Amino acid sequence: PLFHTWSLGVEEQYYIVIPLLLMLLARGKNAFYLTFFIAVFALSLMAIVYTSNDPDFAFYMIFSRAWELATGSLLALVMRKAQV
Repeated sequence: PLFHTWSLGVEEQYYIVIPLLLMLLARGKNAFYLTFFIAVFALSLMAIVYTSNDPDFAFYMIFSRAWELATGSLLALVMRKAQV
């Protein structure tokens, strides 16, 4: 009955961990952001491939959903810099 709450759990994990990582590691380096997001996309793709035999696990885990959240974060950074 609470399966719909998984997205809230995934989002909260992402919104807690990613800003802390970016603050600790980036320190204003733009190249780091691009490298970080490419790594997130690659790791997320690997998680999807390695969990393809268990679609429920792949669907509910943050590792296979990270690329979607990272895309939104990357677009937010680009829009902020572009002053859209």
